[in-house]
Amino acid sequence: MSEKITTEQRIEMLRIRLWNISQVFVELWKGFVRQDPTLFRCMMIALTIALAILLQVDVLAFKHANFWRFYPKDGWVFRTYVFFMIWLPIFGFGVWVRNDKKKFAVKLKEVFDLVGLKNAIGSYPNFLSLEPISGGTMKLRLTNGAFPLFDWQKRKERLEANMRVFIDEIKQVPERGIIEMTFSYEPMPSKVSIENIRGYRDYSFLIGRDRSKSYVGSFVENPHFLIGGETGGGKSALLRQLITTIKVNQPESEFQLLDFKGGVEFWQFEKVPGMKVVSDIAKAARALREIAGNIDVRTKKLRELNLTDIKYFFETDKFKRMTTEEKRSHTLGRRIFIVVDECAEIFLFGLGHPAEHTRELRAAMSRITRLGRSVGIHAILATQRPDKHAVDPQVKTNLPTTICYRINDIGGSLAVLGNSRATDLPNIPGRAILKSGSSEVEIQTPFLDPKESAKILEDAFPETKPQDIKPTEGAMPEGQNSHEIEI
Repeated sequence: MSEKITTEQRIEMLRIRLWNISQVFVELWKGFVRQDPTLFRCMMIALTIALAILLQVDVLAFKHANFWRFYPKDGWVFRTYVFFMIWLPIFGFGVWVRNDKKKFAVKLKEVFDLVGLKNAIGSYPNFLSLEPISGGTMKLRLTNGAFPLFDWQKRKERLEANMRVFIDEIKQVPERGIIEMTFSYEPMPSKVSIENIRGYRDYSFLIGRDRSKSYVGSFVENPHFLIGGETGGGKSALLRQLITTIKVNQPESEFQLLDFKGGVEFWQFEKVPGMKVVSDIAKAARALREIAGNIDVRTKKLRELNLTDIKYFFETDKFKRMTTEEKRSHTLGRRIFIVVDECAEIFLFGLGHPAEHTRELRAAMSRITRLGRSVGIHAILATQRPDKHAVDPQVKTNLPTTICYRINDIGGSLAVLGNSRATDLPNIPGRAILKSGSSEVEIQTPFLDPKESAKILEDAFPETKPQDIKPTEGAMPEGQNSHEIEI
């Protein structure tokens, strides 16, 4: 004999049914907000059905199928039929998305069992939402299930294997006790091309790309960059692309390229107007001292013009009317970039350089990174010695954006990123972590072939002859492309 259903059970069943129905409308609303292409296809189907009813195509269909006697010919039955037929594909979309998420939530519990995300009282993290971001990338929100963020991150590989996805990021919203996981069913790109290197304006350049979007760096917004990682990761390739992009789009820009490996990485830029390659520590100290002194000159000029930032001078009609040569000669006519291929050489004592030069370099770089932003003086520091001594602590605090390639030891990753994430990167040239503020994302950085860079510069600056541009030693073989990004 079956048990009698109580009133409380009936109320609970009704509540669950109402909740399930409400979720269909919630998914429809979310689909409208994110402009889901599947939903819009369903809407097109609904419009087609409405047009078919208006033209009585459905009448012909019923007669052809010998179902004419079942056709709702008039009254409220016909109106109900029209309403149902038009809304069926749209409502069906909501039902499909809701059911798909319910299946996903059930599958998650199985995954949590396998990876050990079941707490002492036998409960799991609760599924909250699953929303598409773009390009096949999804954002999953869960309660943390009383597990700290570290426990989630150390289970990342097992979560990927059991969910059969590629996880980009796991982060926590502490005040709400929520875990946010960004993942995709497709792997990260291993190659990214730069399609339009002449299309970057306002001192911007391509940093890299993840599965769904590009990351573009802007020296207007982020004045200084730190690039870290071990040899062969992609630092020099990124520097080459950055310098080439800025120079061909803003030909008035000035570069001081510090390379203490004999100028090996920067030979191709040596004859380009407004670029100077420095490979001697004494000359580097003198150059940075002059640039640090230029901060006062530029600050005074901005005050005379009642401006607080050089970007406002670039917006004036006077600047826009200037020729490239006039910009190069004007006090505020260009941004100045200091690029250091191995910054440990200027920050560490005991490397064979006179101590007074090291002190002078450290003091100048500290001043440039502290005060350079508003006057248009920028530092790009790269290091393949990622430890806490490679970058002066005072300087590092003023580097808002970091691009970190693979590092084999945890100490090096901690020194550059503040966490061990760089040790988890796959051994793929160009794969890096982009850190801006508290945000971190795994990206593939672009590679620009030295010969291609030389050709672009030759076209932009005809006075630079082909024989003046020497190939970079250790360049990646032809055919090895890079990745593209946007910050």
